[in-house]
Amino acid sequence: MVDLFSARDKRDADESAREKRETEERAREKRETEESVDQTRQEIQHMMAMVEADGAKPGSDEHFYATFLFMEKKYRDVFSSFTAHEPIARLGWIKRIWDLNNK
Repeated sequence: MVDLFSARDKRDADESAREKRETEERAREKRETEESVDQTRQEIQHMMAMVEADGAKPGSDEHFYATFLFMEKKYRDVFSSFTAHEPIARLGWIKRIWDLNNK
């Protein structure tokens, strides 16, 4: 004889386990996304500190340009490679890239 209740209980347990796995997966994906955003935010903050240390005061054109350029990873990557350059070279690069993109 088939035990209908045990089959239902097994099905419910399987469904509950699947839902738990899905919930854990969504939580993991959310954490990974938040960590990625935090890393990007920290990277931008570090680069903006470099821009300010180079002499671009908040409110200046170069500071403004940098805030927009650093939203894109490709510009952050290039700017971060200029660690050995003079401050005037880094600020000049920001201005030139801004001008190239806004002609």
